Amino acid sequence: MQLREYGYIRAAAASIPVSIADPMENARQIISTIQEADELLVEVLVFAELAVTGYSCGDLFTQQLLLDQSFIALEKIVQSTKDMKMLIVAGLPLAIDDQLFNVAAVIHSGELLAFVPKRHTHCNNYGFRHFRSSSELNKTHVDFNGKRIPICENIIFVDQESKIRIGVCLDGELSSPVSPALFDAHLILHPGADHEYVGRKEHRKHLLSMRSHMAKSAYVYASAGSDESTGDHIYSGHCLIIENGKILDENRFCEKGKFAISDIDIELIQLDRLKSNLSKETDVLTLETAFSRDHRSRSLLRQCDPYPFLPGEEEEDEYFNEVLRLQATAYMQRMKKTGIHRSHIGISGGLDSTWALIVICKAHEMLGTPKENINCITMPGYGTTDASLSIARRICTLFGLRLREIPIIESTSLHFRDIEHDPDDYSVVYENAQARERTQILMDLANKENGLVVGTGDLSEIALGWSTYNGDHMSMYGVNASVPKTLLRAMVYWYAHQQVDDRKEALLSVLKLPVSPELLPPDEKGNVMQKTEDILGDYDLNDFYLYQVIRGFSPRKILLHASYAFADRYDDKILLHGLKNFYRRFISQQFKRNTAPDSAKVLPLCLSSRWEFQMPSDASSALFLKELDNIEGELK
Repeated sequence: MQLREYGYIRAAAASIPVSIADPMENARQIISTIQEADELLVEVLVFAELAVTGYSCGDLFTQQLLLDQSFIALEKIVQSTKDMKMLIVAGLPLAIDDQLFNVAAVIHSGELLAFVPKRHTHCNNYGFRHFRSSSELNKTHVDFNGKRIPICENIIFVDQESKIRIGVCLDGELSSPVSPALFDAHLILHPGADHEYVGRKEHRKHLLSMRSHMAKSAYVYASAGSDESTGDHIYSGHCLIIENGKILDENRFCEKGKFAISDIDIELIQLDRLKSNLSKETDVLTLETAFSRDHRSRSLLRQCDPYPFLPGEEEEDEYFNEVLRLQATAYMQRMKKTGIHRSHIGISGGLDSTWALIVICKAHEMLGTPKENINCITMPGYGTTDASLSIARRICTLFGLRLREIPIIESTSLHFRDIEHDPDDYSVVYENAQARERTQILMDLANKENGLVVGTGDLSEIALGWSTYNGDHMSMYGVNASVPKTLLRAMVYWYAHQQVDDRKEALLSVLKLPVSPELLPPDEKGNVMQKTEDILGDYDLNDFYLYQVIRGFSPRKILLHASYAFADRYDDKILLHGLKNFYRRFISQQFKRNTAPDSAKVLPLCLSSRWEFQMPSDASSALFLKELDNIEGELK
């Protein structure tokens, strides 16, 4: 597989055993590590600052023999790469016109492309005593094996085919912003030598992640290893691969061997930049140098999370509490600002209305209003099962809330008679009439009792248009509108385990029911006949597609990610069919989102057409479906 065609580049940061002031031994280690990286199909490799000599040479940096041997060692390293199309960065001291500079040598395919000198040398004692700042450099080129090699702090390396732009950063002060010269780089390579002390690891990760996030770039960092010193400073060989502020891989004290390694999604960075207002304005002139990459086949190294909306297990409590608090705060403020302190909600016994009720209870608790202000209404219809009705009753009882039951069969039958619809015709009219009857009851009761109708529809349903226009599509405020189904399931499970036995059992019983609007009559045994996921596909898959589509990925790349994320669950045909269905519904149902009631953004991804995701109701899905047809043809 040509991962480059999907916008990926494989990068690694390496920590090697260093022999202080022994360039030839270090060159041997570097060459060996480059060969290992090549076997791992690495395309970009970063070594630590001054890796050729070791970082802690002190006054030995001024020894002519050391400087001469460093140059010879560099020649050997460069020569060893002649059959590789890998971009390599390794540091060494370089004497120019009786001045000493701390530089990174950038190597590719047996050629030395450039030297990148360090500017801020005051950040450590060794640099302050011996090395000059790049600002004192008076030359633009130096001689290397008879060739004129550029030496420039502001240089960008550009892949000739993909146009990926790579910069090299030697700034020792991690808390400072990325140099303006690197604003345009998609990937920043940072040879470093940051010493360790208790707490520094997390601080370093935070600082570099912030650099990556602020620049909307990827970041590959390699620090000096533990061989460097047993004196004043200790080093750990901390290696990091970061993408848009997210750590993809890290290695420290060589716990995972020599490398931190991952496939960086440059296309993701490019897409995020398209959506941002990140300014690239700078008066710094940059030099561009071209390089090329190989065309070897690669399998994706990084994990594709099948549940992009869920936190890691260790973060669940904090994350779920935050989601609940934000939802409740938003609704509490809506009640406070409108002066309406009563809530009306339709309770079905299903997932969405159960979580919405939990949010409402929390909001009223925050507002300081009694439970009597929460009005729960269940409206049994043709498709209501005994199981869901029983759960609705039980949950309201256990929460200490009154539940009103208002059957809709009689009123809906009268409506069918009025519009001359056959009750045995289970078409969309049959379903939507019930949904609108329920909405009318809720709206009228809320008007009568001075309350707010709380919508229960979630982000997944909104994305797929799984609602009746001006029926359950409408409310006076939507509390679940930015929370997807996969997250709701996880939060109900989490919340259930915070409760006493009866409440816990009742909430867990909600999760056992199939997701259904229960608009069609049940079977002879009273079981649900209309299962949403039989029609739309699994919500696990739809939520995954929602996340990928909103990021801006192409259908082909989304299917690649899905094939990794759901390798043990779905084959390519099911994935392809599911994505077709998603595009078809997602684009055609925009008219519902364009007329949706107010709701608050809780997660980073939201579909509010007012200020988050704007798309005309007239948009066509033909472009995306044609691309999927082409992919389907390739699979046959």
